[in-house]
This record gives sequence, structure tokens and C-alpha cells, in this order.
Amino acid sequence: MRRAVSTTLFGVMALSAILSSGCDRWSADYKPKKDGLDPDIIRLLNEKDPSLPARRAEPEPVRSNLSVYAKARFVWIRPRPKDGEEWLGYLTLGQSIAVRGDKSDFIAGSGSTCETWVPVEPKGWVCVGRDATLDGSDPVYRVLAAHKARVDTPWPFDYARSLEAPRYRSLPTKDDQMRREGSHLVRLERAKRAKNKDEIRGFDRNLAEADLSLTGEPAPAAFSAAPTVLEGDDDIPFGSTVAYGYEFDHEGRAFVLTADHGIVPLSRLVRYPRSDFRGVEIAEGNRLPGVFFRKGDRPRYTMDKNGTVIRSEGVLASRAFAELTGKRVDQGGRVYLETKLSGLWVDERDVFVVDGRTTPPSKLPKQGRGSWIEVSTIGGWLVAYERDKPVYATLISAGRGDMRPDNTMIEASATPNGTFAIDTKLRAASMRSENRPGRVHAEVMFTQVFEGAFALHGAYWHDEFGDRKSAGCVNLSPIDAKWLFDWTEPRLPEGWHAMTARAGEGATLVVIHP
Repeated sequence: MRRAVSTTLFGVMALSAILSSGCDRWSADYKPKKDGLDPDIIRLLNEKDPSLPARRAEPEPVRSNLSVYAKARFVWIRPRPKDGEEWLGYLTLGQSIAVRGDKSDFIAGSGSTCETWVPVEPKGWVCVGRDATLDGSDPVYRVLAAHKARVDTPWPFDYARSLEAPRYRSLPTKDDQMRREGSHLVRLERAKRAKNKDEIRGFDRNLAEADLSLTGEPAPAAFSAAPTVLEGDDDIPFGSTVAYGYEFDHEGRAFVLTADHGIVPLSRLVRYPRSDFRGVEIAEGNRLPGVFFRKGDRPRYTMDKNGTVIRSEGVLASRAFAELTGKRVDQGGRVYLETKLSGLWVDERDVFVVDGRTTPPSKLPKQGRGSWIEVSTIGGWLVAYERDKPVYATLISAGRGDMRPDNTMIEASATPNGTFAIDTKLRAASMRSENRPGRVHAEVMFTQVFEGAFALHGAYWHDEFGDRKSAGCVNLSPIDAKWLFDWTEPRLPEGWHAMTARAGEGATLVVIHP
């Protein structure tokens, strides 16, 4: 899909990417710079800068057992203890990070919003005050931590599509619901008496899609989220998405607790099913070139003793992977490919052919693993490499732009071609659309920005990987998105929710071509 992150992704007060004509454009009040960082920042960012004079070994830093606990959507990590510094990364609701050093290293802040600057691991500073605390028993933090993003899984949250859902800022009374949803509640009661979905569809097609049952779970403790916790929108437009961590019952109705601790009725949502698609690790014995079988009942073929490709019994396993032998047959206007699976041949139209180039880009640094990614926008595939060795292959969805006669995409909704470097990574980030005001994709998992408004990221709203579906970004299945996020460089430090590229550190290259 496109690019966006809720509240100006690179802004200082808000971090929100914006879906636009590309991948959903980030509102860029600030973009991380690859060059131009002053020497002091470079010293803070780099664990070792070979351009600096050698220094004598320093004693191991004192470890405090203290942590910083986040109570806001954006708890910024700055390179120096100073407001307005370009951010290195951030924590979000209910997360925590270890303190570097001890209390003797703390620096006084400027007021109640920023009381004390605290150094954090492995680098940078966080200001404790309104948005963060050193007290792990803080009641607000504990409420937020109970439903924080599950970033150790491919699905940080559960996800649903909005049917013009209201967002309540606290548990709503029946009167609150009647004021905002009066006509919907009347139709909801009628739907509960209906005999089947077809009867409901006759008077409300949206309700026919929704789950009207109760969850059996109790409501969470009463909590009024602060503006630094809750998104500003009171209503969630039709087609926008909702990320949530808990379903519960309240006042005879089912609700969800959203990622930003809003309350949304479940009858105004349609849950997204989870995709189980994942790519293959080449290190496990698979080799390229290979194919992923398309979804659906695709026929199997074999070759008879006369060298003719004929239909065989059964169908291909949906989206399974098979290596190719390199043999192909043109027969009857069709192209058939031989796989390494005991005589199996496939119709080229029934598969996605993955044939990486394996030649590393010239910009690849000589030091380190030499990690880089190759993406074929028209082929619908991605291969991850360590130098000339492919290590992972999968299907992706690139921009759905129309094609020119020369087989290139038109600029609108197209994924850009070229060689780029990953410069910002976010474990989850909400994306807003520039083209459709108010449209939001909430908490898009494992987003990796590689150029302006374009990113690699998980897509929970479709399961058509291999086909062009996005507005310019490179869509991955959630499982693949997490695998790639954990594999690429720079690596996020423990506890960090997001980070910009660190000066002098290697970043995984992204090579995109048709």
C-alpha cells in the first residue's frame, strides 16, 4: 500500500505517514539526512567512527537497573539532551527501555513536560516528565503496558475495517451511544432478531458483514486517554482500518480497545483474517530460479514418453515453492516449465517465476554482511541476499500503476525503480492518505522506509501477494514483513519502537526493477 504514519512521520510533534500518490506520502517536516550530521552527532550515533582519533579503552559503563517507561504515542530519543534535536528513534505506548549509566548522568530538563533528561541504551537521551516515567508501577503506564503492541509477533495488533465507526474516548454509557449512534442502534436491534445474514442485508449491508455476537470478556478498567495517547479523530471513516488489542463486552454490546486506547463498537467493524503466507529460506535447501504457485486450483502437468507436456492428476499446492531445472517447452502457444519435484511441469501462467540476479549492487559496502534486497515489481517477488548468496525469497505486491507499451509503470501509484538504502524502521506506524482525506491504515506492521514516501511493509488488508495491489509501497505478508525487518540493517536496539538510520552504520540496500 502507500506510505503514511499517523501524525507526521518525520515531524517533531507528530509522527504520521500519509497515503498519497506513491506509497502514501509521509508528511515530511523533517527527513533523516544521510549526510550533513555534525561531528558531535556522529560521535553520539556511532559506536566506533574510524575517522576519529583512536581513544584509550574506557571502563565499562555503570549499569543502573533503571528503565524509562513510555506513556505517550511518541517518546522521542534524541542524540543530545536538548529539545528540538533531530530524533534518533522513539518508544511508544507501554514500552520501556533500559537507562544507560546511573542517576549521576541525569540532566535537568526545562519543565513539567520535560523534567529530566535520561541517557538510554545503547545511545541517545529521553526526557522524563509528562510522556515518560522512571516508575514502572505508574498507574497510567501499567494500563498502557497491558495492551501494548505485540512486536515479537508478525501481528502487533488485531485489525479490522471500519464501517463508519465512532471512536469513544472512554467507556460509553447507553446515552453516549444513543447520541452518536441512534439510528445504527435501532438497526442493530433489528439485526439481532433477524433469521439470517440475507435478511440483515435487506436493510443494512454493513451490519450483514459485522460480527454481532458478544465476546464474553469483561470491560477493561475505566481509563480516559490523554491527547498524547489517543488519536485526534472522533470518527473512523468508512474503509479506514482499526488496530486493536482487546475485545470485550460493555452495556450489552461488544467493543474493541484500539491501539491508542480508544473504544470502538465491534458492530461497526469487519475483522481482517490473518494471512498465513510466507516465503522460503534459501539456506534450507531451496535454490533459485524457482516458482511460487498461484492461488486457486491450478493444474499439474507431466511429460509423456514422446516429449509432450500433458495434464496430470491433481492440482498445485496454493503458493507453495518449487525449484526449476531450467528446462522449458513451448507447446500450443503456451510455455511449460520443469520443476525439480519428481517430474512436475507447470504452465508459466500458473506461477510466479523468481529469478534473482545474484550480482550485488556496486554500492554495497565491502565490510559487514553485505545485505541487500532485490524487488521485481512486475514479477511480484523479492529476494534477500548476503552479498551474492540468496537467503530468502517471497512474493510481494508492488504499485498497481498502469503499464506503458515498454512494460514500465506510469508514475502514479508506481513503485520507483533504482537502488536505495533503508533509512527509517518502525515496528508499527499508522498511515494517512493524502488522496482520500481521513483515510487511515492503522499501525501498519514492520515498516522500512527506503525512499521519500516509499517503504517495505506488512499488509494485513489483502492476501494477494504476487499481484500489484499497492499505491507504490512494497507490500509483504505480515510474516514476511517481520522476517525481513529483523534481518535488515540497521538493527533496532532492544526496546526501541522506531529509529532513523544511524550515521556511519551500514544500511541494507534495496534494488527495485520491473
